Amino acid sequence: MRIIDLTSPIPLVQESAPTASRYILPLTILGKKYRGACYRLAMNGMSGTYVDFPGHIAEFDDGLVAGNCPIENLFMLDTTVIHLRRDAAVREVTADELEAAGIGFKGEVLIVHALGEKSWSDFDVAAIPYFGPSAIQWIVGRRPKIFVSDIYEKRPDQQGIFVELFRNHISCVCCPANLDQIRETYPKSCIAPLKLDQVKQAPCRLVVVEQD
Repeated sequence: MRIIDLTSPIPLVQESAPTASRYILPLTILGKKYRGACYRLAMNGMSGTYVDFPGHIAEFDDGLVAGNCPIENLFMLDTTVIHLRRDAAVREVTADELEAAGIGFKGEVLIVHALGEKSWSDFDVAAIPYFGPSAIQWIVGRRPKIFVSDIYEKRPDQQGIFVELFRNHISCVCCPANLDQIRETYPKSCIAPLKLDQVKQAPCRLVVVEQD
């Protein structure tokens, strides 16, 4: 079994930063004094790798949140992985390109890896690849429960991928890392957001499990 961590780290830079305020809590244990290092954390829901449930767009809220999503909907899910070997100069991913990969979708999670060994952070916003309208309809037509990719929307001329995903009750995981390390076409996926009540967008741990 091979376990691949696809989670982007959440950097906590200086102790004075808003994301990680450190304080020392005096402790006495069995008569001896210690110093407990504790943290007050404040972060955006889009920190690191994060999951968007459909209610991230309020018009498509289906009641699913990080706090009530059944664990069986997140653990060891059958997954299909598509690695696109593409011309870096072409920004738009089309349905024809996805179809040409020759991978039949099965399972609950669809992962599309489009950036090779690069990360989305290596690109200027105006140059990063994106899913065009035909690709969006191709993805939605496969009816995954969860969609994962290292690319999504075109900016500033948006193509509407999140609207179509959430309208069709498809959650998505954004800003994954290490997609190039996945070898198997049909591994298992585990997605672990904090169990936060009422939260429709939350940082998560994303892991793929391969059997070979």
